[in-house]
Amino acid sequence: MTSGVLLAAAASLTFYGAPARAPRPAVLVVGEKGTSAAWAKLLASAGYAAFTAAYRDSYPAAVDDIIAATATLRRRGQQQQQQWQVDPHRVVLLGEGARQGLIANLAGIAPADHVQVVIAAAAPSDWRGGISPPASLRDFLARLLAARGWESALAEASPAMRLGADPPPPFLLIDGDRDAVVPLGQGTQWQSAPQSAGGKCNLIVIPGGGHEASEWRSLTPRRAWEAERLEWLGTVLGARRAKRD
Repeated sequence: MTSGVLLAAAASLTFYGAPARAPRPAVLVVGEKGTSAAWAKLLASAGYAAFTAAYRDSYPAAVDDIIAATATLRRRGQQQQQQWQVDPHRVVLLGEGARQGLIANLAGIAPADHVQVVIAAAAPSDWRGGISPPASLRDFLARLLAARGWESALAEASPAMRLGADPPPPFLLIDGDRDAVVPLGQGTQWQSAPQSAGGKCNLIVIPGGGHEASEWRSLTPRRAWEAERLEWLGTVLGARRAKRD
């Protein structure tokens, strides 16, 4: 496995992958340093060009940085084919956890054709209905909360309230049914929102799963949801590529 670093706008990308003979889909993983690297290595072993990104840990800067990173992947993918072999028309965004999943959701619905698929695990989508952000996420949203007030800030930071007129990219949600931080209801509500906007959204529920995706791998059937994720991703990317080509 090789790795390289590319600076892009306010974000830096680290590449995980082996040499390839043809352009392949790219997956940008948004997460904590150790967790995101683990996801990236797993995806690289499945044949994807996987990346992690450094970004500013506050809203909206983090979302802006991830959008810039995905745009750079598309813009420079063809220029870096000898090293990366990235298909710029098949870029995936993956976020895991309350903060990183929120970033992925918000960046994924940004009004620009920079990402074709979004995978969000244990991710919030709509703060209405009495759902209270955990302390780590309140820190992430601190400037927005101070400037806009509680209700207005949470409305802005709710992906379900920011869908535009254009259909969003396909989404895959992965949620544990015992998540006490981001309840499963967030996933079921978010599943219907992109569908109402003309998009597609699938949901994988982890029986007995809490908030930490790293713990899901100790549950059974472990391979079932991981295989389902990769199968869904391959199917959607194939369909998206065929449509574009």
